Amino acid sequence: MIGKTRTNVYASVEIQYEYLHSLIADIPTYYEKEYNKVFQNIENEAKIESDGDLDIYYSIFSNNYGAIDYLGELCVKSKNLVFLAIYSYFEISLNEIVNFYRIEISNNIYCQKVLPRILDYCELEINDTIESVSQIDFTIDFCRLLRNKIVHGELSQKKDEEKLKKYILIFSKYFDSFQNIATIEFLEKSLEIIKNLLIKLEVACDKKRKK
Repeated sequence: MIGKTRTNVYASVEIQYEYLHSLIADIPTYYEKEYNKVFQNIENEAKIESDGDLDIYYSIFSNNYGAIDYLGELCVKSKNLVFLAIYSYFEISLNEIVNFYRIEISNNIYCQKVLPRILDYCELEINDTIESVSQIDFTIDFCRLLRNKIVHGELSQKKDEEKLKKYILIFSKYFDSFQNIATIEFLEKSLEIIKNLLIKLEVACDKKRKK
């Protein structure tokens, strides 16, 4: 049975996961509804204005196509924003683990250094891979670089830009450009990988504490 104090840490990971999972699920539903509504409005306008003239009918559709494109752009941006929320979930949860288990760590240390410190503390070795990329590299390297690219538009070092490009080539089926996430599947995969890693860390830290 999970103790009350541990439940607070474990439950936080689970609760945030469920919220983000529902957020991902809502993306296609919301934009499908919006798309259908806009399309229906344009179609109704075209039928009324054209009065049966097909040239006018298709001209109206052509003139209003920008609205449909705009919805597509919003959908892409929404995926990027949800990814940022997923990465924040990862960072916040790592800090919760550090604070609860009183793991000694320097102030203002970056996420990519926090995770190795937790792994050292709980003596956990993780060898899982995702499409040839290790779970550790996926979270603290690929996801971190992608997060920075989305937020800042460019990375501060050229070597990081090149590294991110290599990662995106590996996961190219999930992207439509250098920084735009094209599929819901990538969000689901990222969230699942991060959540599973956090659970492994929490359980390992709890075992270490009870020794």
